[in-house]
Amino acid sequence: MSIRICEKEHIKQVIEIENRCFDHPYPDEVFYSYLGSELFIVYEISEDKNISGYVIGEEKAGYGVIISIAVLPSYRRRGIGTSLMKAVQSRMGAEYFFVMVRISNRSAIDFYKGLGFKKAGMIKGYYQNGEDGMVMKKRKN
Repeated sequence: MSIRICEKEHIKQVIEIENRCFDHPYPDEVFYSYLGSELFIVYEISEDKNISGYVIGEEKAGYGVIISIAVLPSYRRRGIGTSLMKAVQSRMGAEYFFVMVRISNRSAIDFYKGLGFKKAGMIKGYYQNGEDGMVMKKRKN
């Protein structure tokens, strides 16, 4: 098992994870646009390059944003998501981190709270289907 920067050979698996994990997945182009970034990280579960999860971060002026994170359902609750979040945050020089989450996604909200994120605000109708988004914020440890 290893955490590494996403490479082109991983993209198909990452997109498959995205599509399995979300009812409203990001378009494939999003993943290709982050390819090569040290903040696009995958969790490789075997030597044959099978991927169980990924995270994409982006550093802005003084803060970090978690663009997306997903772990295959059969690999959840094994610390993979936490490992990915710690890895991406450690690569950013940011003082604060933000993540947007659907208000209906209780498991994600609980996951982020467990990592020290707190509710920082709401954006009405943020998601394409009109669902509100909760902005969560964390200060670097």
